[in-house]
Amino acid sequence: MELEEMKSRWQDLSVKVERQERIQKDILLEMTKTRFKRKLDGIRLPELFGTLISLAYAAYLVFNFGKIDLWFNQIFAVANVLFFVILPLASLMAIRRMNALQINHLAMTEMVGEFQRAKRNFWRVQQAAVWLSGVIVLTLVPVLGDIQDKMGRFLEAEFWMIYIPLALAFLFFFSRYVLGKYRRIINQSEDILREV
Repeated sequence: MELEEMKSRWQDLSVKVERQERIQKDILLEMTKTRFKRKLDGIRLPELFGTLISLAYAAYLVFNFGKIDLWFNQIFAVANVLFFVILPLASLMAIRRMNALQINHLAMTEMVGEFQRAKRNFWRVQQAAVWLSGVIVLTLVPVLGDIQDKMGRFLEAEFWMIYIPLALAFLFFFSRYVLGKYRRIINQSEDILREV
């Protein structure tokens, strides 16, 4: 009887230990999900703010389209509206794909692989945004000048000799800063996933 009682207690203890391990794994998994989501908020929130600014510019251009007299500025305005709508939304969708990753302890390699695919997609969108921002820098100023009836100033060669280098230099350094920050956040997010 004593041996049976010891076996029973041993089994009860084993069940309790297994249950405790499962609870600890679940708690660790929830903590990992929370850390991962918070880390990606470092990208999502600035991109959301940028999207709101871009949509405001697009709305401004749409509402003032009737004030644009020159045909090429009308083309530039349409292109800028498309840029201001499509690029930010594509960026938010790429972030959403990274953020929607199902974190679980069963399929760690699949999870990291899916994150890497989402990360590559995000970087493609960001690279397209940087290159197209150069086009926006060159096409937005004449459109705004036409809307505000100050087109004469934008036809001067001196303005463009100063504006283009300054605007492109600003775009270059700002893009490097933002993409560097995003790269750090994404690498830290991936490290969080690898800890699971």
